[in-house]
Amino acid sequence: ENNQIHKANLSESNLQGINDILPEEDGSIWLATENGPAYIKAAVLNNCKTQPIDLKKYILPDWLSQNDNQDVRRATYITKAPDGTIFISNFYEIYRYENNHITLLFSERNIENNFTIFAVFPISRNKIYFNEAKLGMHKIENGTITPIPFKQLYRPAASFSSPFYWYAGGSGFYKFYPLEETVTFYFNTFDIDVT
Repeated sequence: ENNQIHKANLSESNLQGINDILPEEDGSIWLATENGPAYIKAAVLNNCKTQPIDLKKYILPDWLSQNDNQDVRRATYITKAPDGTIFISNFYEIYRYENNHITLLFSERNIENNFTIFAVFPISRNKIYFNEAKLGMHKIENGTITPIPFKQLYRPAASFSSPFYWYAGGSGFYKFYPLEETVTFYFNTFDIDVT
C-alpha cells in the first residue's frame, strides 16, 4: 500500500481527499484538496518516503480554510496557464494565485441555480475559459465574463497545445481555438452541431 499521501474518507474530520493534481517540472506538486489548494515541494516528497503527509500543513496560507463550510474550503481543480499563472476553482468560484496571494476572479454562489464549474482552462494571466454544467463555456478576460456560444463541449485536455485545446464533447472530439473562439471537429460520433 502506498501511504505517501493518505486519502481520507469524507466522513473523517481531517479531510485530505485529493480532487486534482498539477505536477511541476521540478517534482513539486500542486493539489486541489477538500481543505483547499496545497503546494508540496519536491524535497518534502522525496524525504517522506512511505510516511503519510498531513496535507493540511501544505494548504496555501491565504486560503479561506477557517470557514466551516466545506464547499468554500474545497478546491476541485488546479491548473496552470502557459505563462505560469496558477488558477484554482471550486464548484462556484475561480481564483488566481500569484506572488503568494490568492485573488477571487469569479463567484456564483446562487444555490438556486445549481451553478457548478467543472473545468477551467487558462490561456494567460488575464484570460481563462471555464465550463459550467448547465450554461456551458464562459470566458473571463481582463475581469469581464462572457458566455461562449458552444454547447456539447465538456472537458478540455490537461494542457494547451498551441494554438488549440483538444476537447471532449457530447458528440465527439474537437479542437477549440481560444484566440479565434472557434471549434472544429476532429471526429464526430453523432450528427450534432456544437454551436
